[in-house]
Formats: sequence, structure tokens, C-alpha cells
Amino acid sequence: MHKFILTLNTSPKPNIQWGSTLHGLLMSILPQPWPELLHATATSSPLSQWVEVVDSHTFKWHIQSLNDELGQVIAEAISRQERLYSTRLRTEFPVTDAQATYKTIFEFMDDLASEAVDRKRMSIILKTPAVHKLEQQSIIFPSIELVGYSLQRKICSVCPDLTYSDPEMMAEILSCASINNYHLHSATYGLNHAYMLGYQGYMEIHFHGAPELRTLAYILFHFSEWCGIGAKTALGMGGCLIG
Repeated sequence: MHKFILTLNTSPKPNIQWGSTLHGLLMSILPQPWPELLHATATSSPLSQWVEVVDSHTFKWHIQSLNDELGQVIAEAISRQERLYSTRLRTEFPVTDAQATYKTIFEFMDDLASEAVDRKRMSIILKTPAVHKLEQQSIIFPSIELVGYSLQRKICSVCPDLTYSDPEMMAEILSCASINNYHLHSATYGLNHAYMLGYQGYMEIHFHGAPELRTLAYILFHFSEWCGIGAKTALGMGGCLIG
């Protein structure tokens, strides 16, 4: 799994809505067949990315890949860029800093396992609006099940043999987590020529129950930093940080 954070300067004021535009920019610098492959797997993409505004002239572009080969291709593509140009925004962005992190799924889980023992709560800060799709319906308010199963699909795409792939075990894991505090509001997000309504803000997940299940729940929700929450994460929605 790969995670990149690019710090870019900008003349126009940065906006979290740039995520869908920057997705197009990223596709333009990736070699074929990756843009076509990612378009074909849009509903289950291993790619997520989003924009974090730093100040009126600076923003951070977060890019995550759950696919190792894609992550290596992205690393090579962005390493050659001292500045990025968006044809849609007609703006050039000088790259002032670039950070890269690589972990296997097992390194990720092992790193959090000892930490999870003493953690009874977790803050998830949604920096861009999130939305869930359920039976062709858009759901714009979270539940522990909506968020949890969204993350389950993504973590199991990395390794199908994880404990989370067992339906009964997954139900037990989610029974050990609850949203006990939140400060959320509805927010719209621009996708090309359309807007999607979602939720944005802060939510606090509490963990309880058997230590083993609590640890698995903690790891699952922490995974949101590597893949985003909900749908349209490749286009910039559901970008989050763990508080």
C-alpha cells in the first residue's frame, strides 16, 4: 500500500472541490494502460485521493493506492514532476514537498495492534464530503455499519484472506464499535458537471467488548486514512484523517 502527500503552491485560492479535477490531472501523467484500467474499475478502484487546504496559497494533495503496482507507477510519475499543470483550472502548481509512505497490509495491522490495546476511542475527521451508496440510493449520514462495511470491502481488496472477510466475524467486530459523538454537516461536492450531497466534519468512534474484537475494529476504522470513506473516493470524496 502506498500513500503520497504532495504540498503544492497555488495562485488561485485552493479548494477541496479540486479533487475531481486533480484526478484528471493524475490520469494524464500516468502511463497506459493505468488510466483505462482505473476507469474500468471505477466502482472498486484501488486509488483514492483528496485535497486538504493549508492556507490561501497552499494545499496538500493526498494520494493513496491499495495496489502495489499502481503505487509504484504513481511514485515514478510524480517523482518526475517539479510542477503540475491543470488544463481545466489553467493553473500551474509548483511542488514544494513530496512525502511517500509504503506499508504492507500486515505491517499496517501489526503497527496498530499494540496501540489498539489501550485505545477506547478514535476521532475521524472528514476533510472532504463522504457519501454511501446502498441499493442505488445515496446515503448522506453515517452509521457504524455503513462506514464499517465500506472499509471492509477496501481492506479485503488488499488481502481477501483477512478475518474481515468472514461475515459472522465482521458482524461481531462491528458490534464492538459505535459512533458516540459527532459534529457533522451536509456538504456538496463537485463531480465534473454535477454535484453530490454528502456529510463532512468530525465523528468519534468508541470501542468496547472483547479485546481481540476491539483491536480488529480499531484497525479497520484506522484504515480509513489509507482508502477514504464511502463512494467516489478516487474523485476526492471521503478524504479523512485520524485525530
